[in-house]
Amino acid sequence: NQLRLFRSLTERYYNVTMASREEIRIVLIGKTGSGKSSTANTITGKAETFKECCGFDSKTKKMQCEKVERFGNILKVVDTPGLFENRKSQMDDKDVIDEIKTAFIHLSPGPHAIILVLSGTTRYSDQDRETANIFTTLLGKDMVSYLFVVFTGGDEIKRQGIDIDKMIRTSQQDDLKDLLKLCEGRYLAFDNRANNEDSEKQVKSLIDLILANIKKNGGNHYSNKLFTTIDKYLQLGFDVADNPKLNGACLIYLKKLKGSTKQGQAKLRILLFGLQGSGVSSTANTIVGESRFKTGLAFKPVTNYCQREACEVFGRNVEIIDTPGFPNEINVDAVNNAFSSLKLGFEMLAPGPNVFLLILPIQRYSDDSKIMVECLDKYDDIRKHVIVIFTCLDKVEQSLEKTKQDVIASESLRELLQFASGRFILFNNRIADRNQVKNLLGIAEEVVMKNCSNCIDSRIFNERSAIEMNRIVDGNNETWCAFVLKSLRARCNIL
Repeated sequence: NQLRLFRSLTERYYNVTMASREEIRIVLIGKTGSGKSSTANTITGKAETFKECCGFDSKTKKMQCEKVERFGNILKVVDTPGLFENRKSQMDDKDVIDEIKTAFIHLSPGPHAIILVLSGTTRYSDQDRETANIFTTLLGKDMVSYLFVVFTGGDEIKRQGIDIDKMIRTSQQDDLKDLLKLCEGRYLAFDNRANNEDSEKQVKSLIDLILANIKKNGGNHYSNKLFTTIDKYLQLGFDVADNPKLNGACLIYLKKLKGSTKQGQAKLRILLFGLQGSGVSSTANTIVGESRFKTGLAFKPVTNYCQREACEVFGRNVEIIDTPGFPNEINVDAVNNAFSSLKLGFEMLAPGPNVFLLILPIQRYSDDSKIMVECLDKYDDIRKHVIVIFTCLDKVEQSLEKTKQDVIASESLRELLQFASGRFILFNNRIADRNQVKNLLGIAEEVVMKNCSNCIDSRIFNERSAIEMNRIVDGNNETWCAFVLKSLRARCNIL
């Protein structure tokens, strides 16, 4: 009983102390998959408080708030759903408004630190740029006085033997440098996988940075009219959720948010790859609508290097990479060269393609095609972005619909269609039919949306994937040699 009483008094004292001390209010913003929730967990020191995402869909659908004591300071940390996630979700306007109101209520009378979470291991993308623009536009110029940037992936940065300051100094991304100038250099790298001691050090550094900025701002927190309105109604004891004036303010905010995200629509970065001679370059020209890529009939491949073109197709900004393709003579050296060119194509589309077009002739799904697909499947994430385009449709004498049904019903194409999640389209590069291009872009849009606008990172071209691919090629060569040897023995009557 005495122990229970002691615990009760200790808990009561702790709660009173927490309530009486000034809290530091922190909100984390950023795009889906940037590591906001992991960073929030690191800051609070509680691993499972905020739901972390290791897939393509955001785990944070609702605002989450946690109040903790860290290094003698009371922190109120709010995690928010990522931008560029719910453009095709079932959330209606009311759901989004409720989330905005909830965040503002938790942060009332206003945050001391607005932390923009960016990945430190990938390129500063259009979506990162748009995320920063959305919040600086909506919250006003005063927001930058309270803005901090946390780069996740600190473990990878450290592994490469460079520090974040040097990485920023040597970066050629002027937009990122401008952002960091706006927030007066308030940035640091975070390793959300660090051991307890290192994790505590980086959190202490962040809190010290925030405290120094609070002092610089005269002890003030960020505020705007919306925060002031919410705080006023809270102090008067009104029900915020049912207040029509507040709903109006949130509606204005929501409309601005929607307008900004619409402008930040993801660019289509399309890479074409296929068997040499299957019409890869012709398909690229069909998509662009003019002859920009070299085509022709030859015994040797016409395309010997990656070529990039940018254009506007049906009102969409599109970047296209044509590649030399998969060799017809399959051996380890030839395949490795093909995938080296493919990697270069990925790098030319930095931060990476968000649509991967696999070009195959409609007539026959050959053994070479099967080996190519097996090799591609050894590289992570390609199958999530792939669309199969069947070319040479001009050589098919039946209707388009009948051909489509034959593709779906084909036993030999079953594994290919599984690899592409059923996504395929029939293309005739000899006719000026822009509808087929429009249909392709529609499928491409769905791929981008399904993958939350994420791209395929060139880091998939690692040693493990290369070894597995080479095993496939070696295995095919051994099978072919055994077949040839068996045929020769049969002809020569050798037992």
